[in-house]
Amino acid sequence: MINKVIDDLVEGNITPIKQNPDEVTYTYALTKEDEHLKFNKSNFLVNAKIRALSPNIGATFYIDGKSYKVYEAFIDDTLYSGEVGSIVEVGKKSFKVMCDDNKAIEFRKIKPEGKNLMNVSDFLNGNGRNVLVKGKIVL
Repeated sequence: MINKVIDDLVEGNITPIKQNPDEVTYTYALTKEDEHLKFNKSNFLVNAKIRALSPNIGATFYIDGKSYKVYEAFIDDTLYSGEVGSIVEVGKKSFKVMCDDNKAIEFRKIKPEGKNLMNVSDFLNGNGRNVLVKGKIVL
């Protein structure tokens, strides 16, 4: 479909229509609150927000009062029990946080406050092993 439109544009078969300035709409600038992840939504919606804010802005979450940006995450459809927003699993390369649908979001790339972007595996090799603990609440 896009190829046909491009061909028509190149061949001059498309007549541009000037936009009516009275009908122009603008979006608002994103705020820090817009970047904040809320785990009281489905893992699908949490992942969609992460993808929408990556790679430039990053979605934010907090552990122990410190902020972290997430740049890569995946949906985990395994059913978990526990508190929404709690860490339900910590692996060698990722950690998972439970969402409202009792399913999890799996984090793979994060940027801890004051640090560079890194794989979760690298974070866990350092101080992260004391931060990412099963059962800890992620805000």
